[in-house]
Amino acid sequence: MMSQHNFDVEKVIARSPWFKNLPKEQQAILVKHSKVEMIEANSYLFSVGQSTSHLYCVLSGWIRASVNSAYGDEFALNDLHEGSWAGEASLYNDLPRVIDLQAKEDSWVLKVPRAAVIRAGEAYPLMYRDISQFQVARTRGVFELLAGMVLYPLKSRLAGRMLAMAHEFGETVENGVAIPQKMSQTDLARLCVGSRQRVNKILRDWSARGIIAHEGDFYVITNMDALAEEVEVTEGE
Repeated sequence: MMSQHNFDVEKVIARSPWFKNLPKEQQAILVKHSKVEMIEANSYLFSVGQSTSHLYCVLSGWIRASVNSAYGDEFALNDLHEGSWAGEASLYNDLPRVIDLQAKEDSWVLKVPRAAVIRAGEAYPLMYRDISQFQVARTRGVFELLAGMVLYPLKSRLAGRMLAMAHEFGETVENGVAIPQKMSQTDLARLCVGSRQRVNKILRDWSARGIIAHEGDFYVITNMDALAEEVEVTEGE
């Protein structure tokens, strides 16, 4: 279990894409009502069918947004890391959630009560403009993801997912860009809707060609341009 951390909640709220344009005094009210909570690995912030009363910001760790079948199959929509926000749908309706938010490792999360955010929106309606702009960008990303799943072969989907992670939270290292997140081949397979065996075959090919390297528990993209070219492959796998 992770030890207690000290997070600058005031700074987290001020930098939020949703709340950055609120007056300082209104941001302070949200800070006052917010709560930092540790979510243990494999626990859920919320799951399909539940109603929620908070908005969430990942302070550290790894939270996955996904949909799961009754047979245990998982389709990963997005991985949330430090600074990622979620749960804004609860501002618009009380309908049950249609996705799961699950901690893939011990994670610290900021929980902001929906009621406090609604009061802020009533006082400063332009807040909803910022939230809507955020939602448009997120929806666009989901549409691009779905198009990729339908139209592109597995190799292209896997390359696209790894590039997205590298651009979002990758770290520059001596031999390329490291993805600082422990990911098994099963995790990667779920991200791109493929089998672990086929993903393993693609990764071994990329490793042999000097496109990626597996160092310890992490992947390093050693040739970003070559990996980007893999996204463009449209014939077979």
